[in-house]
Amino acid sequence: MPVAGKAGLRMNSNLRAILLSMALFASTVVLFWRTCSHGFLNWDDPQYVQMNREVLTGVTRANAAWAFTTFNAANWHPLTWLSLQLDTQFF
Repeated sequence: MPVAGKAGLRMNSNLRAILLSMALFASTVVLFWRTCSHGFLNWDDPQYVQMNREVLTGVTRANAAWAFTTFNAANWHPLTWLSLQLDTQFF
């Protein structure tokens, strides 16, 4: 009988996790639903991508060094620069 009891507890635990996941998903959709009608904000794309030679030329040794040493666009975030360079390189 203890085995059936453990199986029942495990099922209750799984059901609870599924219901909690569904509730979290539903609350997120309800919370952000209105943002689907918002337009695109183009605040920093020209500085970060469209007019940035180091990003547009993709990943090179020089561009990777630049990513770790620059404060371009008033921020130091080398992983963002490397990510943008990889996006340009592959896409």
